[in-house]
Amino acid sequence: MDHRLRPNFERSPNLQDILGSYGSAKEALAAGNHYIALLKARAENVPEIENAALIMCGAIRKNSNGLKPGTLIQEAYGQWCLGNNVVAGEILKNFQGSSNLVSLLKKPAINVLILYGPHTKHHAPAEGLEGFQIIRAMVKRDETAPPLSDIIPRGFQPDAIIVLDIYGQRLPNDLYDFNGPVIFLNYDFDFQLAYQHQDLQRADLIVGNGAYEHYYLDRIYDCPVSVFPTIILPFEKPNILQTSYKKDIDFLHTGLSFTPIMREKAQFLFRIATIDNPDLNIRIHHGFMDNEKYLSHIRRSKFMPIFCGRMYGGIQSRTVDALINGSFALHGGQDVAIDLLEANQLTIRCSSSSNLEEDVAQNLRTYPEDWQSFNQNQTLISAELEQLFLKPRDRDKRFIKYCLFEVARFNFRRKKTNALRTTSVVGLDRCLFLAKSDKKNRHSLYSLALYRAIENVVNRPLDEKRRDIVKSIFAEASSLFPGSLALLFNYARYQWLIGEKNDAFATFQILIDGLHSHYFEPTRDLVWLRIFENTLELMPPQDYFMSLADDVATGNQESKNGRAVIGATAMSYMAIHHLQKKNLKIGLTYLDRALNLFPNHFPAARLRFKTLHALGEDCETTSEAFNRAVNLYPPFLTDLLHLGVSNELAQRKEMEALSLVKTWVYFITRCTWDREESLPIPESTWKTVRAFLNRLPRHLQNKLKEEFPREMG
Repeated sequence: MDHRLRPNFERSPNLQDILGSYGSAKEALAAGNHYIALLKARAENVPEIENAALIMCGAIRKNSNGLKPGTLIQEAYGQWCLGNNVVAGEILKNFQGSSNLVSLLKKPAINVLILYGPHTKHHAPAEGLEGFQIIRAMVKRDETAPPLSDIIPRGFQPDAIIVLDIYGQRLPNDLYDFNGPVIFLNYDFDFQLAYQHQDLQRADLIVGNGAYEHYYLDRIYDCPVSVFPTIILPFEKPNILQTSYKKDIDFLHTGLSFTPIMREKAQFLFRIATIDNPDLNIRIHHGFMDNEKYLSHIRRSKFMPIFCGRMYGGIQSRTVDALINGSFALHGGQDVAIDLLEANQLTIRCSSSSNLEEDVAQNLRTYPEDWQSFNQNQTLISAELEQLFLKPRDRDKRFIKYCLFEVARFNFRRKKTNALRTTSVVGLDRCLFLAKSDKKNRHSLYSLALYRAIENVVNRPLDEKRRDIVKSIFAEASSLFPGSLALLFNYARYQWLIGEKNDAFATFQILIDGLHSHYFEPTRDLVWLRIFENTLELMPPQDYFMSLADDVATGNQESKNGRAVIGATAMSYMAIHHLQKKNLKIGLTYLDRALNLFPNHFPAARLRFKTLHALGEDCETTSEAFNRAVNLYPPFLTDLLHLGVSNELAQRKEMEALSLVKTWVYFITRCTWDREESLPIPESTWKTVRAFLNRLPRHLQNKLKEEFPREMG
């Protein structure tokens, strides 16, 4: 790896920040942040709360006897999960607000309605569970949910409704007229913030996975939030695979490896992929293998690199995949809830951005002894996995019990409201009709109508009627809201899309002139239009949504951070407008302003480097710009390599130029993509590599000729 290309993949708040946000273990337990309660209880030496937290995290059988009877309500949940309904009911009688759950425990079957989408079908509890009567309804992405009366069979009265991460028009309009609790399982609190906010704000309880999610959800919404790490997908066989496989892969990652919506993961995996060690067999595949191929690759792997900056204090299903199939999980930080485990701590390694390469080397050195220890302790490791990660039907029952218990413990009831959920409005005509008659929601409805109209054009860009509709909606909406950030931003991007770049520049200028004063509804305005492929997209999605979540969670009414990303994106477009007219220095000025406004705007950083290189005036500054762009989003190296190398050669730094080529060759020979177009490799990059081919180490020369024979000539 080139020493200059060591991207920092750490994010905040980290685990220590989240721990510091609670004054005590008791406070964290009461808030439903159970893994944090566990860590703080151990630090404070409070065994009662430690056992209660472990129970709520899923370690039930082992810790249910560790509680002093009648002192903590979590004892009742443990007994219920063990099948002792009568005992659980007697315990609950001692705690205020639990009468409804006591009554439910006396029923032969608790009635639960499950609403879910295709992406959450594996989380949907099965019908016919012992102790429950389950009715399930799946609503697809573009479908509109019918009324509850059409979903619920005659004679079935739900005791609770559990919604699995679907929102807006996919939920019945009369959902919140239901007299019982409405409980949401939430996946991505940030990426869907504006789309899901109006529903989650009406919930009785939000359930999630990790401490990081709780940190934000609890600050964004009025209702209670509860998280437990073992909520992840059920596993048919949560015991360790006994068959021994040849370990011929050192590091394996599959899935969404390199994508702007998971930038920290791309940075982490780039660091792994470019480790300068010819003996390592590293395989990173951007894409999803079929299940059998995926499992066989895990079983052949020593380590699985895993990291998600939004998963502190949680457990990913990928981690459990590794443990079950005999691969050690290598996490890029403290994102995994490792202290929930005992025997399985043998199978998880945690590193950090500051010393990743050193940790990798150390773990490889100790692997033979660690693998031997793993095999000697398989019985303990397997037993722990079986306790925490249940088989499907057992997991389904525990999930429902968790939801019902927590909604009873918090004893929170949503406020009744007749306010319109604007995200539930279907169709442009309906949006526009309501916008004219509903003054309270007028801006939201116009903003939504414009967004959907532009989406229609994106799907059929040459349809003139669809284009006319967009222009008509913007003219009408902007006459009422001339200073709307979302209307201006979305329409300017639309103008750019259809080639009206001069008009787009003018619209962006209006936006920039009032960036900090224009009207903006951060929890309602949709502004991420997926107009271009990743390599051309100027809107950094993850950074925008995380900035927005920070604003809402911290009570930043002006949404300063979210506005900064929008403003920096607008300035990037304005820069391109000048760059395409060969006004390089003016374009550079806009890019400097963009990065001053939002320093992590990686599309602007990429453009800034290319502009500096084209100017050719300051090679050192250009090198710094190159490093910044690639460190912010490492896949840029493929597109920028030839320019980075030529800039080093202009300074007579041949070894630095060779180092860049070597780093990229490691990257491209250890990483694969499902679709070639996911990472197009320009001929200029191949030309640069061919020029340095004979100076590369022999193993890299051979690898290039083996995998890219045509490109190597």
